Amino acid sequence: MTVNPGELKLVRARRSKVRSVLRVTHGDRWVGDILIDGKDRIWRHADTIPRDVVAKILFAFTRRPDLIGAVVGGDTGWTYSWQVAA
Repeated sequence: MTVNPGELKLVRARRSKVRSVLRVTHGDRWVGDILIDGKDRIWRHADTIPRDVVAKILFAFTRRPDLIGAVVGGDTGWTYSWQVAA
């Protein structure tokens, strides 16, 4: 199989888009994942995670080198835990 150099660059770019995957849970229940790119921006996140929780987790993850953490949701007051999965 021959590969065009332009195609190879495209494949590399897709693989390197996500730098970290954060698993978010509420109690024992998995809520969803947040995908962080190489520039510490949110690439995608699950719709089941409230937006304020996503912002708080991103802030905590990028400011501290912790692999786990917890934040409190603003609307519900529930505690959401997160951990680095990849």
